[in-house]
Amino acid sequence: MRNILKAQLNNQAITSGQQKLLAAGLKVAGGIFKGGVVLVIFMLLVLVGHYTGFEQGILVLIGVE
Repeated sequence: MRNILKAQLNNQAITSGQQKLLAAGLKVAGGIFKGGVVLVIFMLLVLVGHYTGFEQGILVLIGVE
């Protein structure tokens, strides 16, 4: 699952903020919960954050920055 997502990321031009969010999401989903549900929720957060301009807020919320 992680390798697939990383391959997709490498094919897209994305912001460093999104990369940090996705990296944190993969780490959390893979390390603590080991579940696809968390990753889906996290991806939705990333999308909502990106399109509403709250990307930095979400980064702070999850403790990346």
